Amino acid sequence: KIIDDYNFEISLAKPFVPFAWAWQKMHIVPHHILSKVPDINTAAFNINPVGTGPYKLTKRVAGSHMIYKRNSDYHRGEPAIETIVHKFVPDQTVAYTQYKTGEIDVFGLHGIPPERLEEAKTLLNRDTLITPTPWVEFIYFNCGKPQFKEKVVRQALYLACDKEKWRKDIYYGVPPGTLSYLHPTHWAYNHKLKDRGFNLKKAAEMLEGAGWKLGSDGIRAKNGVKLKFTMSTTAGAKAREQAEAMIQANWKEIGVVMEIKNMPASVVWGEYTTKSQFDTLMVGWEPTVGMDPDYTARCHSKQIPVKHGVGSNYVQYENPELDKLLEEGVLISDMAKRKEVYDRIQEILYEDVPFAPILAYVFIYGKKSSVKGYEINPYVTDITWNIQDWRWG
Repeated sequence: KIIDDYNFEISLAKPFVPFAWAWQKMHIVPHHILSKVPDINTAAFNINPVGTGPYKLTKRVAGSHMIYKRNSDYHRGEPAIETIVHKFVPDQTVAYTQYKTGEIDVFGLHGIPPERLEEAKTLLNRDTLITPTPWVEFIYFNCGKPQFKEKVVRQALYLACDKEKWRKDIYYGVPPGTLSYLHPTHWAYNHKLKDRGFNLKKAAEMLEGAGWKLGSDGIRAKNGVKLKFTMSTTAGAKAREQAEAMIQANWKEIGVVMEIKNMPASVVWGEYTTKSQFDTLMVGWEPTVGMDPDYTARCHSKQIPVKHGVGSNYVQYENPELDKLLEEGVLISDMAKRKEVYDRIQEILYEDVPFAPILAYVFIYGKKSSVKGYEINPYVTDITWNIQDWRWG
């Protein structure tokens, strides 16, 4: 309901506790531009947007960079920095080199590689900023594929993954481990979950007991289905590539062959993911509704896009009890009662392992000391959240 030129009112048909978080990334779009567009997904607006933010997009070079000019009419005042160039650098090591040489002023998104953290701290006229984030690193198992339909397979693969070595050797112990889709500092995190650790012998026994027998080729199989599959992530993500190699070696010891199939981000996170074409993914996701613990879009059975056309349950996971709990959780306003519901949700997901939580992200941002006004905010995933306050100083 429109109240006046600058205010409107929203009434919900039923309670939805995460509503405010759900709107944190929502923006009002121009009616006069989009009202007659038949399909907003293919509209020219998507590459030439009109909005009310602090900067205006003036140039876009696909795969290279975007240029923004300050919006002198911005409602919170004209930004101090006139031009922002947003560079796309697919390789994290290359991006770090550009940051060292001064070509990049603010190093965001994947940030400084953990193995470069100590060096980064010594760079002159640079600030290194470490902040927890809502993101969690997972291994995604496509439950729609025959290899992963049985939860015992997913449990065994999770057990045969050396999470601590991954966290300490590859990420230098910087990010904490997690057993949930939530960061361990989150108010709804279930601290009663017990880490089952790393146990190749037990993992092999679990597979053997479930009928996955070793063949003459050293690969386990059952009913004509071999435990041979691919894992994909963004090509050039060095830490993830190291983790893939480590997991590949772990799983080979229990008769499982995982082939690495990395691709450019635009490919792997396109229909390959959204249409559940993958076998397994190494992926980092944040909660889908801001910092609220609601995870409906990621694991409710009605949120499988290849079946229902909506949602982001790309692993094609289905569990009626979980569906009911997810539906209940968004209706409860009492935090203590909500936590009971989400504790159970996390227990179910930890038992069924449609995705295997590995570690909770911390972002290691870098910036030139002369860039002022930047503020760490663990509740957002975009470091430019207050870019209107940035300035040279």
